[in-house]
Amino acid sequence: MTTIPIYKNTQVKHWSNAWKDVKSFDILTAKQVSDLYQNAHLEISEYKIEDQTIKNFVDGFNHTDVGNPAGDSKDMSERFPDSKFIYLEIPYKFYEDHMTEWHMHFGGVPFKIIKDFIKKGKKWNRNEFKHMKPKPSHIFSYRNYFTFKQYGIATPIFNNSLIYPVKSTHITGYSTIIKSDIPILLPIPKNTLKWKTEIDKSQPPLFNESYLVLEIDIENKSVDFFLENDKHIGVYKYETKV
Repeated sequence: MTTIPIYKNTQVKHWSNAWKDVKSFDILTAKQVSDLYQNAHLEISEYKIEDQTIKNFVDGFNHTDVGNPAGDSKDMSERFPDSKFIYLEIPYKFYEDHMTEWHMHFGGVPFKIIKDFIKKGKKWNRNEFKHMKPKPSHIFSYRNYFTFKQYGIATPIFNNSLIYPVKSTHITGYSTIIKSDIPILLPIPKNTLKWKTEIDKSQPPLFNESYLVLEIDIENKSVDFFLENDKHIGVYKYETKV
């Protein structure tokens, strides 16, 4: 009989203090989620960064427009004020064991190539990939990785869909590399304590060349991981810290 791996929390390497008091399996209203993202935005905006190139990069993503978690969560709180979210800190070891690709926006650089640069301690830029066919149209930059390594995770992934993962797989990838558990917010289906996430086959498979399904159980504070063929590949059980 196959033993199903149990994954346990280590730590989330938060950049700001805004999310540090939120615990895995906490249930948050849409307004609470929006306020936390706004608080993180303000804190990071005031963070002193000496390197102007890195500061410009941070200023570029740390905004409150729609398309960024602070903007998206505010928009959702206004349009769907009764919606609720579950906050999870999924152990990085699960992704280390099973995540083999990230979303490449139909022309990016594969996760394994970026991981190889990091493993060798090498920086990268667009010129490193000009030989690739087709030429990459989108590259998660070294500056992006540097902010994770230097400061930690700016904010949790705002996975505002029943599909998982719907966005921000670069956050998952870089968080895994710095050995930080991955903070994620997912919407809770109405009147539900246990449900499975959906898959999107318009995107390539990211987990062992397959699609991942999460079965989230609020009462038992657990997440079971399945590949699309119902293969059970692990379980995350939250243990309250004393």
